Amino acid sequence: MQETLLLDERLDDDAAAARAGHLLSHLLEKDALDPESATDCDAFGRAALEAEERAHRIEATLLAELGRPEARRDPSVAARAVVEAYLERCRSARGSRQ
Repeated sequence: MQETLLLDERLDDDAAAARAGHLLSHLLEKDALDPESATDCDAFGRAALEAEERAHRIEATLLAELGRPEARRDPSVAARAVVEAYLERCRSARGSRQ
């Protein structure tokens, strides 16, 4: 199987490398992060939060190793924001507030 990582071209090399680590963790762990295909939004949200927290911790660790100040941000805050957006899409696809 061939996969392609899409990185924001505005990122500098360090930030792009850290983001690549984040995205590769999703690929390696086979995270199911498609909110529109989820059948249970609550279960999807719990699994997505775990996956996003792990990926954001990896990204923060890589940024810290590169001496980047943004590494001090709490990765769980970013993960929760991403999952909230996922849940909104999941619920919208279901036509409910599940």
